[in-house]
Amino acid sequence: MGSRHMPLPDEINSFANLLAQLHAAVQTQQRRIDDLETQLRSLSPNHSPPTSNPSQLHFGPLLLDRSSHRILLDGHPIHLTPIEFDILRVFLEHPDQAMTRDQLFELATGKPIGDTGTRTIDVYIRHLRQALDNVGQHIETVRGIGYRFSPQTHPHHPQ
Repeated sequence: MGSRHMPLPDEINSFANLLAQLHAAVQTQQRRIDDLETQLRSLSPNHSPPTSNPSQLHFGPLLLDRSSHRILLDGHPIHLTPIEFDILRVFLEHPDQAMTRDQLFELATGKPIGDTGTRTIDVYIRHLRQALDNVGQHIETVRGIGYRFSPQTHPHHPQ
């Protein structure tokens, strides 16, 4: 029978240090990506200038504040369900990215869609489009895929 190699404390420390360095590198890269996204969004004519508050996302007359869980449209509060809020947050964080219903649900809730059913997303999208008035027109249906938030266009969509 072969003997099993038990890691030595020095090997464990080396591995832990390597993991810590990897984690720090990933965080640094994520900050760089976030900075780049902020710069790119600031170039879009439909976005308000970036604020000093990183918890806020802007699109034209729309303000989504992640920390207070509030949405303002033209300065007036918009009342959404928690999942509608999170779907809108995902759209604003990922403009022009086509997402399947499964992806959208998972990014919004942090869990797979499971038994909820992919068509449930369609109901949330319809509510979002109605609640957001003209801004809701930027939520596009992507046939055969799902949905996309398109800041540059005013698409016509079926309700």
